[in-house]
Amino acid sequence: MRFNSKDMKKNLIILFFIGFGCLSAHAQQQTLFSNYLLNGYIFNPALAGIEDHLDVRTSFRKQWVNMPGPTTMYASLNGAINQKDLNKEELGSLPMRGASTIKFKNVAPKKIRHGLGGFFLADKFGSITRNQFNVGYAIHLPLNQKYYLAFGMGLGGNLFRLDNVNLRDKGDDAFNGSQNLSALPDLQSGIYFYSDRLQIGFSSTQMVANNFSFAKLNRNLAYNNLFRHYFGTISYAIPLDQDFDILPVGIIRFTENSPLSWEGGAKIRYQNTFWAGGSYRHKSAIIGMVGFSLSNWIDLAYAFDFATNDIQFSSNGSHEVVLGLRLYNKKPNSSLKVW
Repeated sequence: MRFNSKDMKKNLIILFFIGFGCLSAHAQQQTLFSNYLLNGYIFNPALAGIEDHLDVRTSFRKQWVNMPGPTTMYASLNGAINQKDLNKEELGSLPMRGASTIKFKNVAPKKIRHGLGGFFLADKFGSITRNQFNVGYAIHLPLNQKYYLAFGMGLGGNLFRLDNVNLRDKGDDAFNGSQNLSALPDLQSGIYFYSDRLQIGFSSTQMVANNFSFAKLNRNLAYNNLFRHYFGTISYAIPLDQDFDILPVGIIRFTENSPLSWEGGAKIRYQNTFWAGGSYRHKSAIIGMVGFSLSNWIDLAYAFDFATNDIQFSSNGSHEVVLGLRLYNKKPNSSLKVW
């Protein structure tokens, strides 16, 4: 098989994300996730420490079954470093006439939350493997008793590897001075505005926008750029009764030199233990999702993508599984801010 530098670029293209918005497949250089709310920290470092426990996530995604699509695995961990000092109740007193004093419980003033986190992601598409690592910090500023505004930064890198490429033309210019490893720095940033119901986020990844090529000859060509990716997410929890609540969700995504795309859907949850939902990825797929809170420290989610574009004639869909561990969680499942 003969490859040129454009072939390399095409092999790097991997679908990305879901919600009120996502981009067209032809422009993606980052992984597509269907359960994007469950792994929002992967693309928005401002979520580090948002939960009231140490949040551990691991996932496996197989894109386009029966086709040579990407396979993705990741593991992430984040939590608040000052968790034990957060959201403590204090006793206030109201003076009364006589010897009696009635005490009331008042919610303590919200405190600044500091979050730390990190993740490792392995993405394989054909002969190309991308290993991504990142560590991040976030600060959550209380605006009042209900709303927080978080800012986050993540610093890391990408290691690209090229395997099992057989060339008919050993003198192909695209591989002149080629190497099978390429390491590039990476930077992420994000903001997140949230309460117990409303959540709005905006973030950017691949901010360094490196030139990328396995061949030194092609490093400065425009089509070898790693483009910046921008994400906007929104969700709003609506209680229906004491047992059910519904969560409209969405994401928008924009990549340089590519049009804006969108995806949107909703989840419905029963007694904070089981949820199901679906979403529509613009001109790409219909997604079904289910999730279970097996206890106050473990949850499991699954998503299936049914393609609505030309891929549907060659693929049996895409599968994604997410396993979550809520370590040191002393609150019930309802304490989850992101689900």
